Order: sequence, then C-alpha cells, then structure tokens
Amino acid sequence: RVAVAERDLRRTNVSVRRYEMVPVLLLLMVNIGVLGGALLGTGDAERGTLPFLRMAPLRTGQLIAGRLVGILLAIGAVLVPVVAVLAAIRGLSPPAAHWPALGADLLATAVVSAGIGVAFGTLFRRSTTAALGAVVASSYLFFLGGGLTQIAFLPRWIRVASMAVPTRYAIDALRQSLFYPDLHTVGGDLLALCAFAAGCVLLGVLVLRRRLA
Repeated sequence: RVAVAERDLRRTNVSVRRYEMVPVLLLLMVNIGVLGGALLGTGDAERGTLPFLRMAPLRTGQLIAGRLVGILLAIGAVLVPVVAVLAAIRGLSPPAAHWPALGADLLATAVVSAGIGVAFGTLFRRSTTAALGAVVASSYLFFLGGGLTQIAFLPRWIRVASMAVPTRYAIDALRQSLFYPDLHTVGGDLLALCAFAAGCVLLGVLVLRRRLA
C-alpha cells in the first residue's frame, strides 16, 4: 500500500467557495455588460430608430456616453445589491484599506464589458445574433481570464494568450484585494484594465460612427 504523506508548507484561511466566487462575480458583470449592451444596440436596427439617430443633433461621443451610462447603471443595479449581500454574510471581506482598490477594479471591469457590449450591439443587426455572440464572448473572457483555475497552472500558450484578455487582470486584482494582505500587483492590473476600457470605448465610438455615416 502506497500513501501520500502530506505536509502543508503554509496554511490558508480562504475556502474554495470564497476563492471561486471571485470569477463568478466577474462573469455576472461581464454577462450583464456585454449582453445588455449588445441587445440595446441591436434594438436601433430592429425598431428602425437608426435614421433618427443620424438626424439627432448629437455627436457620436455623446451617443456612446449615453449608452455606456445606461449599461453601467444596469450593471450597478445588479452588482451593488449582490456585493452588499456578500459583504453582509462575510462572503466579501477584504481589509478596510482594500475597498477603494476593489471598487476601482469593479468599475473598470464594468466599463470594459459595457464598451464591448456597445461594439457588439453596433456590429450586429439582429438581437438573436448579438445575444449569441455576447454569450460566446463572455464565456471566452471567463475561461481565458482564469475563471476555472489559476492562469499559472495552464499551458504556456494559454498563459500568453490570456495577456490580451482584460478579465485576467480583473480577476487577479480582485483576488489580490480580497485574499492577500497587500496590494502588490493591483496597480499594474488596474492600469491594464484602464487601457482595455479606453480601447473598448474607442472601438464602440468607431463602430457606431461607421454605422451612422
């Protein structure tokens, strides 16, 4: 009979349930942002309101800003109660000094998902196609961001590919804020998320400008 003599090198105070709750929370945000933005955009084509947008005395940036704010409000309407409940039952219990970093991470992730949703809603003309594309994109963002396991445990080519996925930095920053005593890597993760957010918003502006042209 062969058995394993296990000696843990360090103790952990984080349960598997709490650890895996982090990517699920991010998946909720990404689904609402991408799917909601996609359906909001395809509604213009299906309702026939696109010509009115072309004649409206608004700039493309103003239209994008209005849609982003609407999507962010939808994300906040779902996310704020969830975070409040999790904080009340100690499902989310970061150190007091980590709450600003946690909030910045969630806000940047919401902007990224909203920007992707705006681009999807402008690219597709039918809500069914946009919904399918949004679900597929959200799933890829979840898995390549480390939703099921740590990125470090995956093959090298997946680790390299995940560097171009914004959810990788969002999940890393969220775990660092919740489960570790310092914010050693959060600054770099937030910078990467802000860059992705700016890129997603710019993509939405360019795609919507082309549609309105």
